[in-house]
Amino acid sequence: MTEHIINTVVETAAFFNLKLDVYSVALSDRMKISASIKNGVYIIEANNKIVYVGKGTVRDRMKTHIEKISGKFHAAKDTTGFKILRETTNITVKDCKVSYMDCHTEINATAMEGALMKKLMPLANNETYKTELV
Repeated sequence: MTEHIINTVVETAAFFNLKLDVYSVALSDRMKISASIKNGVYIIEANNKIVYVGKGTVRDRMKTHIEKISGKFHAAKDTTGFKILRETTNITVKDCKVSYMDCHTEINATAMEGALMKKLMPLANNETYKTELV
């Protein structure tokens, strides 16, 4: 699955004329992600499924996604997509891997996030693109 993600990112970045490096870590190893990535895009995957595509300060956002996947909330608020994900799959934080890139500007991050959501159709972004979960 990671190879599919990287190929999709490379193809999408080329469309926007961006040269991006893609990195991957286990979601539980989020502290290995550089805190300096403020305009990043990330893809969470688990069990050969795309779980979520998002943008922002990648390392900080992973903390909220750990809460949303586990259902143990401290700072994050639940969303419809993650609630459905927890109810319809047995995906755990241990199953998840995150692929991420630094897009350097908010405009680039927004473009990449939207295009990747459309191409990858992640499960927990369901409230965004309104398709059925499989």
